[in-house]
Amino acid sequence: MRIIRHYISREILFTFSATLIVLLAILLVQRLALLLTEVINGGISPNIILSMIGIQILRFVAELVPLSFLLASIAAFGRLYKDSEMTAMFALGMPLSALYRLLFQMAIPFAAILLLLNFFLIPYFSMHFHDVQQQAREEAQLTIIKAGTFKELSRGKNIVYVKEISENQQEIQDVFIKTLGRDGEYSITLAKSGRQEVAPELGTRFLILKDGNRYTFTNNGSVDVLNYQEIILRLDGSGEQVIPKMAAFSSSDLIERLDLIFFQMEFERRLSSAISLLIIVLMIPALAHSGPRQGRFGNLLAAIFIYVIYFNLLNLAQTWMRKGITPYWLGLWWVHVVMLAIAAVIAYRFSKRM
Repeated sequence: MRIIRHYISREILFTFSATLIVLLAILLVQRLALLLTEVINGGISPNIILSMIGIQILRFVAELVPLSFLLASIAAFGRLYKDSEMTAMFALGMPLSALYRLLFQMAIPFAAILLLLNFFLIPYFSMHFHDVQQQAREEAQLTIIKAGTFKELSRGKNIVYVKEISENQQEIQDVFIKTLGRDGEYSITLAKSGRQEVAPELGTRFLILKDGNRYTFTNNGSVDVLNYQEIILRLDGSGEQVIPKMAAFSSSDLIERLDLIFFQMEFERRLSSAISLLIIVLMIPALAHSGPRQGRFGNLLAAIFIYVIYFNLLNLAQTWMRKGITPYWLGLWWVHVVMLAIAAVIAYRFSKRM
């Protein structure tokens, strides 16, 4: 029996590793595309992309482990059923309980790892991600303007041209700025020199210009001229900072504030991945079972469908908690109870057939 357990475990773990890597690569490519778009729009500095991608890997892993384990188990058992190996194992006297024991022996360590990730590692790295993201936006504020090119900022509200920029990306020479106002008004600002600055408390970009003129063109055709020695222009459309998300709060902070709805929701969300993994295990033998003439992945679509329902119900429960539709004490627990009941029925009916 030990040889059989090792054989099945090796088959599942190998498929699990491959599945997790593929799904992780898909999410990372998608995230990279979003980050590159933000770089093009001037939201973050390109120098920090790899650091931001690396920080998010743990969060993606925590989200993908339950799905990867489900897909890997069904794919592995599908091959064993197709090659009649599972039939031979049951014929040799392997009980169904041994199969469940094997699955839980693999799932429980994964669930413990998920708890470690969600309650300790991910909060730490999420806060670090917040700091990196804030740094990236501040660096972008100083590097987005390029010498000798026109650059749109603040979603086209400002068009900036700088002839020369110093090596530290702060001192600028021969500046041209066109600023769009309301109702078709616009202004042209010229300066011989200036510098870029970012307010650290706001993350907002400013240009401090010296020795120049500002021409404001109104709707009635008049032109207001301002000669200045120094002027400060704000180039950002808004001064919003990158705010840490709930995932960045430490576990101790969550436990101390469980009387607040958002902290309770985050606490239950961190538990959900480990709980969902253990509930999914109850359904795996039934979902993975296939006849000799069925395809290897015959029940894969059904498994994905059940997982999608589970995942969407958890999101729906979070929305209902946030809007106050469900009672405070109910939280996300009703989703796990419903899915546990469904998994128990599926497992019971499968055991009767066996």
